[in-house]
Amino acid sequence: MSLSYFFSSLWRFRKSAILLLTPILLLPMLILGNSKVSSCGYVICIMSVYWTTEACPLVVTSLIPLLLFPLFGIQTADEVSMSYTRHTCFLFLGTFILCIAIEEWNLHRRFSLRVLLLFGSKPCWIMLGMMFITGFLSMWLSNTSTCALMHPITVAICREISTAEKNRQEPHKNKKNKDVSDNVLEVSDNTEDMYNNPEVTQFISKNNNDDKLKVQEDNELEEESSTKIDGKSTNLEKSMLLAVTYASTLGGICTIVGTPTNLVAIGIFIATFGEESGQDLNFVSWFIFCLPMTIILIIITWIWVLCRFRSLGQLRSRNTNTTSSKRIKKLIQANYDKLAPMSFGEICVVIHFLVLILLWFLRDPKIIPGWRDLFPNGYAKDSTTAVLVGMCVFLFPSQSSSFTWIWKKPKTEGKKEYCLPTTSPALLSWKTFQQKFPWDVMLLLGAGFSLAGACENSGLSEWFGRNLTAGLRGTPVWIVLLVVSISISLLTEFTSNVATTSIFLPIMIGLSRDLSINPVYILLIATLSCSFAFSLPIATPPNALAFTFGSLRVTDMVTTGLPLNFICVGILNAFIHMTGVSIFHLDVIPAWAMMNGTYVVPLNSTLTPGQN
Repeated sequence: MSLSYFFSSLWRFRKSAILLLTPILLLPMLILGNSKVSSCGYVICIMSVYWTTEACPLVVTSLIPLLLFPLFGIQTADEVSMSYTRHTCFLFLGTFILCIAIEEWNLHRRFSLRVLLLFGSKPCWIMLGMMFITGFLSMWLSNTSTCALMHPITVAICREISTAEKNRQEPHKNKKNKDVSDNVLEVSDNTEDMYNNPEVTQFISKNNNDDKLKVQEDNELEEESSTKIDGKSTNLEKSMLLAVTYASTLGGICTIVGTPTNLVAIGIFIATFGEESGQDLNFVSWFIFCLPMTIILIIITWIWVLCRFRSLGQLRSRNTNTTSSKRIKKLIQANYDKLAPMSFGEICVVIHFLVLILLWFLRDPKIIPGWRDLFPNGYAKDSTTAVLVGMCVFLFPSQSSSFTWIWKKPKTEGKKEYCLPTTSPALLSWKTFQQKFPWDVMLLLGAGFSLAGACENSGLSEWFGRNLTAGLRGTPVWIVLLVVSISISLLTEFTSNVATTSIFLPIMIGLSRDLSINPVYILLIATLSCSFAFSLPIATPPNALAFTFGSLRVTDMVTTGLPLNFICVGILNAFIHMTGVSIFHLDVIPAWAMMNGTYVVPLNSTLTPGQN
């Protein structure tokens, strides 16, 4: 058996090999440790390898805590099972019900096309408009769904711009061909008389050679011009696709429900510190902190993508192709006109969406008393509102005929008749929801919450934080946070964002205790850094979707996304220190985080042995 055949066979069965060998190779950790800390670390390492390599499907790996934690005595079966049904899971459930209703009624397409008409027809401004539309939709819909909607629209606009640019070159090309043909016709007249004169024959031969050279040069120039146009068209499509893809990721970090990573982080935090820790981390505080940062990140990303693929001169140039602009605007307008007038069902879905957002903001707005104070003990959470609106979507009729019977007059005069209501389907059926809802995400969320509880109960978080802090003595805290965010941002390029959060956040929480800082610092740094995955197609589903259109190469995404990773991490750290301190009260450690006499260390300080 040849060596190449052996390695090819090994590569073919690599997932099976990883699946079987990982628990065996990690057994020394379990045997030598012989404690809850080592047992918990053993399970986390197995899940990390499986999640990273996808040797086992992500959702199947999420079930491992239900099997191993009770067997190793880390948590009881009831405790592990309860982690999979926390209120954050139902926040995701209720929100996704409304998202599916929006997609089912095609409201996201109507909104995106309408806003595009407001941004003009110049490519650079269309790009910015597409990014803001994508970012807004990603705040509420999944990033993958948003990209699946926006990518086809993006490609259609890019190709329309390219077609208009090529058509603009046609008159110039036809004029040159006409001049050359006229010259040839003049030379070919009175051919018989000219060939009888040697001097004329020599002159004609010379002119014909010159004309051939001229035609050849013109053809070369036309080919070069065509190549330049094709190159510009390809760059335009690449830049637009990447801009929309990155905007979906940046929009997702803006709200708690924007991406499962945020929901996992909040759930892990509450599982670790209790329900009181969720008071400062609600929908309003998260949105107030992330919204300005997201806007700035989208604008910086827009400028960076323009620099990378096109030119900043497009922002200053006033020379626009009128034909191209009209064709683009006509294309967008034609797509918008194809949509039917807004129906009763669409209006109802919009009202439900607005009511949900309003209830989230007014639950605990901090400025004035929220509606949660009307109920005992303030037990109502954001998930309460999401489930309420989600139930209404399943029950509310989608046709106005269900209500018109109230004021409708009888048709027959002189004879009393009763106008009974007509039945109509609901805004969303359970069958449609069942088909489109990502049930695997619910198990991924539960796995993250289970890992958080296990790390806390086994003492793994405390052990990791204590040992890591020992190696960081004398290092400024802000440098530690910056290194953590960069490391997580680069790691999540190769692993699932949810998996990275589920693995590292429970462990990093122990670091916040030993650094004597507010745990919300670690939460924001670790969670938001997990979303900064711009460099590889495998990093996120939106990145992979962008590659399905064929114009992008891996080198395009790496050279554009890797610098963007560092830019976003730097801006995140700056925002946490500038605005996060006042919004989340990061300058003090709250009562729910107080453990073993922990006290505050200023951010510009360094770790010394006496502080631990």
